This record gives sequence, C-alpha cells and structure tokens, in this order.
Amino acid sequence: MLHKILQSLTTFSKNERVGIYLLLLISTGIWIFPLFFSRDEINIADLKITEVEINSHMQTLSKRVDSQSLRNKKIDDDHSFKKPDKFRKPELFSFNPNKTTIEDWMRLGLSERNAKTITNYVAKGGYFKRKEDLKKIYGIPPQLIDNIIPLAVFDEEPKNKSQQSVKVVKPKQVLQLDINASDSSTLTMLPGIGDRLASRIVKYRNRLGGFVHVSQLLEVYGLQDSILDKITPMIFVAPSFSIEKIDINKIDYAMLTKHPYMTYSMAKIILAYRKAHGSINGVDEMYSIAGIPQDQLVKFLPYCMY
Repeated sequence: MLHKILQSLTTFSKNERVGIYLLLLISTGIWIFPLFFSRDEINIADLKITEVEINSHMQTLSKRVDSQSLRNKKIDDDHSFKKPDKFRKPELFSFNPNKTTIEDWMRLGLSERNAKTITNYVAKGGYFKRKEDLKKIYGIPPQLIDNIIPLAVFDEEPKNKSQQSVKVVKPKQVLQLDINASDSSTLTMLPGIGDRLASRIVKYRNRLGGFVHVSQLLEVYGLQDSILDKITPMIFVAPSFSIEKIDINKIDYAMLTKHPYMTYSMAKIILAYRKAHGSINGVDEMYSIAGIPQDQLVKFLPYCMY
C-alpha cells in the first residue's frame, strides 16, 4: 500500500511534465532578458590609448631599464675582484710570484686574504726563490698550489749595490768530499743527501770505525743505488785515513757484537777459538777458524788487529 502511494507521488503524467518544462523556461527568461535591455552603455572611446601615449610610455620604461642596467654593471665592475672564489673559475697563466698583483693572484684562484698576505710579504722585502716556497703559504688548498706551481717563473735574485758594482766570477769547482772526514752538515751538500740521511751516515761510520770504500754507504738505511751513482764522483776515501780497529785477542763478547759486521754466532766461535788456542795470530788464522761465513769474515777483517 505504502509503495503505491510513493509511486503515485513520484510519477508525473505527460501533461505534468510539459508544465514543469514551461515553468523552468519562463523562470530562466525572467533572469536573462534584463541583461539584453540594460541601459548602461560602455564608452569605447574612454578605453582607447593613442599611439603617441603608447610610444611615450615605452620610451620611459626603456630609459628606466637602461639606467638600472648601467647601475648594476657599475656595481659588478666595482666588486668583480672581490667576488668569492667559489663563483669564479681559476685562470691558468705564467706568473712571477715576486711581482704578481692581488687581482692576478685572485685570477689564479687564491682568496683575497691569501693574495693580500703574499703581496704584503713581498712589499716588506720577502722574496720567493723557488717554486716550493709557494707551498709554505698557509691556507691555500694543496690542489690549487699543485696546479699553479708549474706556471711560476722567477727572475734572478736581487743583488745589493755592492754586489752589483763588483761582479766576481768564481771558477766552477767540482765537489770532492772525504766521507770519513765530513760531518753531517757537509754531507748535505751532496745531491740526494738530506739532514736525516747525513746523520745516519755519520752514525754508521762511527759504529764501523770508518769507511774502507765508498760502496759501504749502501749499507746505510735509506741510501739507494741511484743516490750513490750520483754522488760517487763527488766522494772518496782518503788512503791516509786510519780506521778504528778491534784487538781481536783482547775484546770481550759484548763489545765484539756491537760491530755491524759481527753476528752473535761469529763472536762465540772466535772467542771459543781464542780461549782454546790462547790467541789468534793474523788473517790466515782467522780464515782457518771453522764455522765463520767467508763473505762476512772478508768484510770484518779490515777492522781487526792482532
């Protein structure tokens, strides 16, 4: 029963549907028709802008843009060399570190602070003698220094007035050093010999009692064949030099084993032979002692006395 009542309320006949459509059409017309008969008219003449006015506005705008561009360019020019390094790509060109300006240092990629530090150092009398001196500048990235060092060029070191007035020509001398008489500072004059290596040479020479020949330098820790090849023409062992010798019949075990050419087993064999025979008389008897490696004995014999 209820279903039929609801169906009758929601179902329209053909005439009813036509009436609904007309009602909707009339309602829509009531809202739209006034728009077509509005008395308000738009004055198109008020919206027109003459060509002269347009050109005038365009010229004024162009002048403002040009003026602003000039001001921006001037600001960029005034502060161009102060631009942070990270926004500028370093330029690579030859330079003399003793004459380079702040701007050129910065072109190479240095910061303004580093550039001023270098120029102040030079202005106060500082002087870069070689390329490696540039690595002593604090704060410069190592990669940047490695990139610009090959491009550094140098003038001759400046001379004072007395040196300029009198030119002294010194004959070229070939370095000749007696390796048994030279101290560590003198040995550093040799190519490839630094302070540490020179100190090791002197210490080893003292342990041996002196060098018998220059090839013994190869026994010094850190001294390579290539270095010995370079310095051999510059060094020698003086024939008159007396090496420090060991009295093989008096020395005890502790002192004997301190010599670089003496091993513990060799020392025991020599002392046992000496105890059994009373003494050792000469090189031939040393060769007769059984158990001693011949190659080691050959190196040790120049340091023995009987």
